[in-house]
Amino acid sequence: MANRKNLDTGVGAILSQCSPEDQKLHPCSSHLQRGITIWGTGSLLRACYPAGVETLFAPVVKETPADKILQPACVVGAARCEIERFRFALGGIRIPSVTEKPVKTLGKIFDSSLKDSAAIKQTKCDLATWLTTIDKSGLPGKFKAWIYQHGVLPRILWPLLVYEVPITMVEALEKSISHFLRRWLGLPRSLSSIALYGHSTKLQLPFSGLMEEFKVTRTREVMMYRDSTDVRVATAGILVKTGRKWQAQEAITRAEARLRHKMLVGSVARGRAGLGSFPKPRYDQARGKEKRQLVQDEIRVEEEEDRYSRMVGMSKQGAWTRWEHAETRKITWTEMWRAEPLRIKFLIQSVYDVLPSPANLHTWGLADTPECKLCQRRGTLEHILSCCPKALGEGRYRWRHDQVLRSLADATCTAIQHSKTQAAPKQSISLVRSRCHTMYLLCVE
Repeated sequence: MANRKNLDTGVGAILSQCSPEDQKLHPCSSHLQRGITIWGTGSLLRACYPAGVETLFAPVVKETPADKILQPACVVGAARCEIERFRFALGGIRIPSVTEKPVKTLGKIFDSSLKDSAAIKQTKCDLATWLTTIDKSGLPGKFKAWIYQHGVLPRILWPLLVYEVPITMVEALEKSISHFLRRWLGLPRSLSSIALYGHSTKLQLPFSGLMEEFKVTRTREVMMYRDSTDVRVATAGILVKTGRKWQAQEAITRAEARLRHKMLVGSVARGRAGLGSFPKPRYDQARGKEKRQLVQDEIRVEEEEDRYSRMVGMSKQGAWTRWEHAETRKITWTEMWRAEPLRIKFLIQSVYDVLPSPANLHTWGLADTPECKLCQRRGTLEHILSCCPKALGEGRYRWRHDQVLRSLADATCTAIQHSKTQAAPKQSISLVRSRCHTMYLLCVE
């Protein structure tokens, strides 16, 4: 062995025979020079010969029972030696092995362990680094939220797709994202994440939840494998693992059952619109991408129903579920850019009753009494905004409205007084001969 740094330790096997001439053990194969050496009788070794190994001595032929591999008199010994490591090279440049340098292909990293644990841990660290960098960028809060929606979210979905990430890990990642979104928008920590990602609430924000996008992505992956035009891919039985708490295949089965039920029910009239006013594609007639899209939409509906059921159980933040005549409002990014940060903050907090009203401050342990300072009644959000009798009698609710009207009235009076001091300019009117009179004169002539 010339260089011991390029050697590695291995385990192999050497088969030996007992020579009838000198009664000593001799190796059967000279090219096996490492590993475990087995000593035994000739009959034992003949039963253990691999294909292509030639013996140096003719063993004594004895009948050996088929159910016995090792004879009672045999001795098994172990030997350790060095083996040379084989290296690949291309153009004189040595190619490192996967043990020395992990391989990355299509965004997925393969190391010597062939497991996703290290990659999942690195993905979690990368997300924390991205969010911290955005938080320290010095940009306004709504700009930071926009970077998450259009930059961080699409980038984090690919590692969650290529690795076997359990759903509990995704829940932890979404919890971290919600923490930063609340900070960027100036919202309290007690605000539920449903207020950020809900699509059936009275106030809908332009954010997408990581859990919802993860479920849609994994279900799309399962359907692409199952409905592939390549027979070998469709029959390969590829299993998409997402943990024990939620499984993509079971979610697809429930979504398809719901779609078949809706197909049996047919079109349902809503409001004053007649039957057929809102046509929807039928699941039994959909093919390819359209069929997969229907299943994905149903997965989103199921996730939204789960959010709604959890929000109903909240007495304060879920009070909007009992509003009957309130209209739904959807905030777009255009409105986010134009609105002031404090206005967005007040709008969200007022809908979900997390404003610092006397009742909430008392509940949070920040005030001694929940009473209104004006009328000594319980100062709930509804009471403060529109039901305080003293504020109503003093004209506090209409004060802003009256101030706007007063500014308009002052401007109108000023314009009227200014117009009275100026004389109206005299304007001469030029008469134009009518076309009908001209045609009449031509006819007379």
